[in-house]
Amino acid sequence: MGQDISEEAPLYESCKFLQELVRNISEGLLTIDTGGNILYANPVLEDILGYSANNLIGSPLTKIIPDHLVSAHEAGLARYLDTGEKTLDWTGIELLALHKGGHEVPVKISFRAHDYEGQRLFTGVLTEIADRKEREERLEAQNNKLEEQNQQLEEFAHILSHDLQNPLTIAQGYIDLIQREHEIEELEEVEQAISRIGNIIEDTENAIVNEGANNSLVVRTLQEMAQTAWGSVPTGDAELVVADPVWNIRATEGCFLQLLENVFRNAVEHGGSSVTVEVGVLGDGEGFYVEDDGDGISDEMKVELQSSDESKATHSDGYGLQMVEQVAEEHDWRMEITDAENGGARFELTEVEVFV
Repeated sequence: MGQDISEEAPLYESCKFLQELVRNISEGLLTIDTGGNILYANPVLEDILGYSANNLIGSPLTKIIPDHLVSAHEAGLARYLDTGEKTLDWTGIELLALHKGGHEVPVKISFRAHDYEGQRLFTGVLTEIADRKEREERLEAQNNKLEEQNQQLEEFAHILSHDLQNPLTIAQGYIDLIQREHEIEELEEVEQAISRIGNIIEDTENAIVNEGANNSLVVRTLQEMAQTAWGSVPTGDAELVVADPVWNIRATEGCFLQLLENVFRNAVEHGGSSVTVEVGVLGDGEGFYVEDDGDGISDEMKVELQSSDESKATHSDGYGLQMVEQVAEEHDWRMEITDAENGGARFELTEVEVFV
């Protein structure tokens, strides 16, 4: 039987082991002298640059440097030898190497200077990054395309909103004229329908714009976000109460404001201009709630909001609340619509990052 390796000399003292290690590492490895001549190259470099180790050893390093980088390399090496000043980041820099086939290969190089038997040497480790570069370029192209599409969507949303708001404004104007001279009860229903259409247009435009906006998470106090959203909604004499003003929430600002705006608008539209809306934290930061003391949400609407997307689309009166549910889903929050103790509507959102 062979001798237990633990009883032999440490592996780092074994020349055979070190030779095997250098030959079998996954990165390319080469050593040059102060004249820029290659003294050692491991077999992996053939996979990266197409040259076998024997083809490289004894050759100048410029053999694997593209022509447009040769002068910079020679100047940098000479400067280091004269002054000790490094012109590159030796801990890892991305450069182009020249393949045997004549094409350039993106590589990441880390190298250091060291002495061996009285000779100054430089040893570098090369990692091919062509696949990563290709992925980065594809991702950049996709991002540029998405940015262009988002811009087009925003322009479309603004145009669509303008074109749809104009006839609604005209219709509302005629209703106002008729109401001055006649008391027609049915006109109130027409006016409400026009108002709902206007809200749908506004929510659609906001959804498109927010989709293309910066979706990074921010930290804001619940009070700040609630008051900002409240100021964006026609609330009349309604009152906002923030029960837990010191709590913070982490969310996408634009989308979260849109969620609150839709809930507030729903409360005022269904609870009247004197409704009171309360925003607070659940338990010890398990989530937050928004409730009002209005008429609440019908059982039919609750069922519809919990059903499939296809059936949701059939009820325009709940469009704003569907937007609330969509924002919750985008944040991976759980939303439950229930009745408040005073009979109004209560929205509870859990699995939310709420903290003091």
